[in-house]
Amino acid sequence: MACWVMFFHIAAFAGMPFANQLRPAVPVDVFILISGFVIAHLVASKREPYGAFIFRRFMRLYPIYLVALVAAIGLMDIYRHIIFDSPLAPFMQSQQLRQGEVDDALLTHVLVHLTLLHGALPDAVLPGSSLALLSPAWSISLEWQFYLIAPFVIARIRGFRAFVVAFLLAYGAFWLIVASGLDFGKPSFILQRLPHFILGIGAYLFYFQPLAGGRASPRMFRIMLAVGAVCAGLLMSPAVVIGVAFLAAITWPEGMGGESFARRVEAVLSLPAAAAVGAASYSLYILHVPIIWVVLSLLLPVLGADRMTIFMVMLLRVRPRSYL
Repeated sequence: MACWVMFFHIAAFAGMPFANQLRPAVPVDVFILISGFVIAHLVASKREPYGAFIFRRFMRLYPIYLVALVAAIGLMDIYRHIIFDSPLAPFMQSQQLRQGEVDDALLTHVLVHLTLLHGALPDAVLPGSSLALLSPAWSISLEWQFYLIAPFVIARIRGFRAFVVAFLLAYGAFWLIVASGLDFGKPSFILQRLPHFILGIGAYLFYFQPLAGGRASPRMFRIMLAVGAVCAGLLMSPAVVIGVAFLAAITWPEGMGGESFARRVEAVLSLPAAAAVGAASYSLYILHVPIIWVVLSLLLPVLGADRMTIFMVMLLRVRPRSYL
């Protein structure tokens, strides 16, 4: 999923006309659904104090995020040159507008980003906050907002009926945000994606956890698939369909199709290449944009506005440098 987002950003910075067709929000939404599943597992299995949970999650996100943020701030002059003065400037109008908003309140943007809550501020409060400085970080802010409330949400979902109520409340809050007209630039505020997180939580609590304990049944599996399909329809999200299909694959019960899908998925994910991508996915996701700036600044004097060549060279040069 990180590679999908990186591919989009490389295409966008190279000015490729197909960039907007890549739909980078889809892999992010799939990750959100899976994140709800994984965090529900962590909270339910570890049963640790809230402070310990938040500290571990903070240390998982913040150190690499801070490195990427400092790099982005330090390289901002290179970024400005690319979007305003380079041969690719005509293809960078949205970036030019966003950078103007950042420059008008640079210190405020930096301070808010240091809190990891920049995604919670609508444009009416701080224009361009979610995408300022380091554009992929809007989803990191969203993830952090979820971590802050996840133990409380999971503790309240004690039964299947409570899960349905929680999802419907989150769904209602989602539409309240839509009706309010507040613009966040990206779905970076927790209420915009809380239904997705809760769907992932429900998949763990009411299917995977009973499955692991030998209590799941084919009937419950079908119920969870039906719930996932209804939720996907309500959210009008292809990402939810993909996420539900993935969770179904890794939790497919024995006796419903021979060998468990979980073993097949595990076999694929155990391949060395898959393991390497998984281990580096977060650093790849958060660091690739500043690296794109540097590589692009070196290519432009040589290649000018040859967008296809720039695109192909960046595909080869950016990914290996995005790992820590």
